[in-house]
Amino acid sequence: MDKTYEDRLIEIAWRDTEKDLLQAEKSFNQFIAKYGSFCRKLAFARSRYDPNRYEDLYRLLILDIWEHAHQYDDTRSPDDISDIRIKKWLSSRMKAVERTYWKELFKDNNTSSLEELTAETFEPEQEDDEILGDDEIDIKRLKIAMVKGKLLTDRELDILRTSYQYKGEIPKEIKASICKQYLITDNTIRVIKFRALKKIKEFIAQKPLSTK
Repeated sequence: MDKTYEDRLIEIAWRDTEKDLLQAEKSFNQFIAKYGSFCRKLAFARSRYDPNRYEDLYRLLILDIWEHAHQYDDTRSPDDISDIRIKKWLSSRMKAVERTYWKELFKDNNTSSLEELTAETFEPEQEDDEILGDDEIDIKRLKIAMVKGKLLTDRELDILRTSYQYKGEIPKEIKASICKQYLITDNTIRVIKFRALKKIKEFIAQKPLSTK
């Protein structure tokens, strides 16, 4: 008998042994492949049309599913089909995620995103050139320009271009201006830059760009 997605939620929650953990990760990937688009719709509906907030809420919801799969109750709404029960549960988890997000956002009146929450402990594993390869800076800028509006947010594009303009060392006064504009801190700038570079690398791998 084929597993249902309710069965997969049980497997996600059951992680007592190394074998269980491997199965949980497999089931989690299958669950997200099925319900990831629905999760994105939930995040978008609560993002207030802010692309950065949308990304934060989506990432937090995916993490929440992993951490709270054990709370799924398949006995609720017994007259509904399993797909409807799961979507109702995901909607309730989105509400919980949103409450936590806003609580963290205004806790110290200086936190603007999930990136901000992790910036203090974030350390890039690679330098810029190790991420993108050995292309010249002009070629990198061309590639960045090509993905504008398709891949990077305005904030990511602005920070990345500014970083290359000053050869990776953004002056303090420019950093201060960026921080004020986007309501972020110095540490968050490097997180945003790193994630933007990773996005570009993945984009280039899928759509090679001729340098001629």
